Parts: sequence; C-alpha cells; structure tokens
Amino acid sequence: MFAVRDWRFRVSDGSIANMTLRIRKLRQERGWTIDHVASLTGYSRGFISQVENDKRNPSAEFLAIFAEVFGVPVPELYDAGEMADDLLAMMDIMKALSPEDRKAALRAVSGFLDRKSQ
Repeated sequence: MFAVRDWRFRVSDGSIANMTLRIRKLRQERGWTIDHVASLTGYSRGFISQVENDKRNPSAEFLAIFAEVFGVPVPELYDAGEMADDLLAMMDIMKALSPEDRKAALRAVSGFLDRKSQ
C-alpha cells in the first residue's frame, strides 16, 4: 500500500511543520476545540494536541480522517502554496498505478531527493 507518510517526511521538514500549523488553523477557523475534533475523529485529545504542537508525526490514516472531518483534500492540510495543484495531480497519478508501480515511483522520487541532497 502507498505510504503517504513515508513519502511526505522525505520531502522536507518544513512541509511537516507547515502542515501541523495548517491543521491547527483549520480547527481554529471553525471555532472547534481539540475535544470536539477528538469526538469527531476518534483520536484522543492528547494525540491531536501533540500533532498540533509538532511532538507527534501524524499517520496517513490520521491525515485522511482529519481531511474528511474538515471537508478538505489531504494536500490542503499542508501549507503548500503553489505546490497544492502539483500535489493533487501527483495523487491522481499515484491512484491510477498498481501498488508495485507506486512503490517504484516512490523509489524514483526518493532517488532524485537523495541525489539533490548530495
């Protein structure tokens, strides 16, 4: 299965921090407390607080549930700016691939990132 979390954390530490800030912002824009979000998602208040404060890394399942509760696509949980459309296009492409091809695509992207960091 395609592991969103594994790929996402290799992209950039900045994206992770921006995402946690966006999660809190979405909650606050709606006037929701952490307790309310916990009741909607089934996650504990403590876990949600830790994610918002960048003390826990959210799983792909958490992101999917959170996106559904807030009524936004998963990429909108990121403060991706101009990359949001690219992320949505990449997700559509990945959905069309077989599990084996998704893994191969992720390995290829990881290879690009490894070369870039050298």
